[in-house]
Amino acid sequence: MKPDSLFTNPAVTPFVECPSCKRLIGHRLGACPHCREEIDSDYARASAIVVVYNTAACSSANTIKTAEYGAVIVLVASFIGMWFVDPALVIANLLTPILSIAAIVVWFFRFGRFKFGDAEYAKAKRDMRNSLKLWAVLTAVQALALAYFFRLRG
Repeated sequence: MKPDSLFTNPAVTPFVECPSCKRLIGHRLGACPHCREEIDSDYARASAIVVVYNTAACSSANTIKTAEYGAVIVLVASFIGMWFVDPALVIANLLTPILSIAAIVVWFFRFGRFKFGDAEYAKAKRDMRNSLKLWAVLTAVQALALAYFFRLRG
């Protein structure tokens, strides 16, 4: 199994949401095995598309969100690099927030205007907004720290 990437869509198995009991069922079933509701093929096709898109958006957002734990490491490494090692480490550490911001922008380009998302999708969208704020603030702090450092040296 291939690991998730910040920039690729995750593999998603298509399911259909039963219109009656709202459980996810196999997309080729003619009736819900739980409530016995008949599933129309047009409804099944539309539901599978929505479920796949919603699941891909949430999975991708979760993968991107895991990078947030690295923000503290990047911030600490930046300040250690600036004060004790070499400011080049700070410049190298700018790559992490820039990649994270790029991944979030790509996520919003792919999934941000999805109209049929559920509560989990709404949470993923909020998480992406919060991640964007976090990485933007971290990038600004790093840039200000670099400017301060070079001003002291100059």
